[in-house]
Amino acid sequence: MFFVTLAAWQVGVGVSFYFGNRTLPTAILIIGIAATAAHFTIGIGYYYIALMALLGVIIWIANRVDMS
Repeated sequence: MFFVTLAAWQVGVGVSFYFGNRTLPTAILIIGIAATAAHFTIGIGYYYIALMALLGVIIWIANRVDMS
């Protein structure tokens, strides 16, 4: 599940940048990088996976709305 959430987050941010969006993917990217740093330094466990899944869902919904 860890790698699925990371992939959804990274691909979602990349696709959003590709479509020309800048503010939301930058915010999602910064929050995700901070969460990743916190996970690997202090170990926030399953909260990290839930947060990254939430960020992935937010960015994918934003991309879907942008495409339609």
